Amino acid sequence: SLKLPSSCKTLRVEALSGCSSLERVDGFEHVVTITNRMANNALLSQDLNLASVEGEIGFAAFASTGITSISSLGKCTSLANTSSAGQGVFCDCTSLKSVVIPSTLTSIGGCAFNNDTALESVTGDLSNVEFIGNRAFSECSALYFEDLYLPKLTTLEWNAFYNVGIKKFNAPLLTGLPSGNNLPPLGKADTLE
Repeated sequence: SLKLPSSCKTLRVEALSGCSSLERVDGFEHVVTITNRMANNALLSQDLNLASVEGEIGFAAFASTGITSISSLGKCTSLANTSSAGQGVFCDCTSLKSVVIPSTLTSIGGCAFNNDTALESVTGDLSNVEFIGNRAFSECSALYFEDLYLPKLTTLEWNAFYNVGIKKFNAPLLTGLPSGNNLPPLGKADTLE
């Protein structure tokens, strides 16, 4: 385990990367900036509280970790975008069950939650999300939205919701859909507005 002092405001590239036995880090709630691959492949079997984060969280920052929930993303505006073959911010976190989205979030980058097979709940405020990248929630097979309302969404890339259950999808500003296997399946969608 590790305890970050309250004076630690920035975690730079690969700061905790590959710490495969590191089960818990306390003090994340004081960190403002998190860069690329910061803790990828660390064990981190814990709730993630990033209450002070601002701006963008770097790509693959927490990829392939054992985080169980994300109770706060602070004032995060963007989860870094990656290519279709890239590692998203929280991809391959197969123990992650719930995420709370802040109202400040406008961009969910490619592969952000890709292959988070235990993810059941995405709550909070999605009303300001404008961009959802390719494979952002792909293969989150336990995730289900009764009514997914994205009033400011203008860009939805391919396979963003592949194998996700969605009963009703409403994105009034979305003018077109990407080619590929995106809708359907938004996974098990019953209706689409």
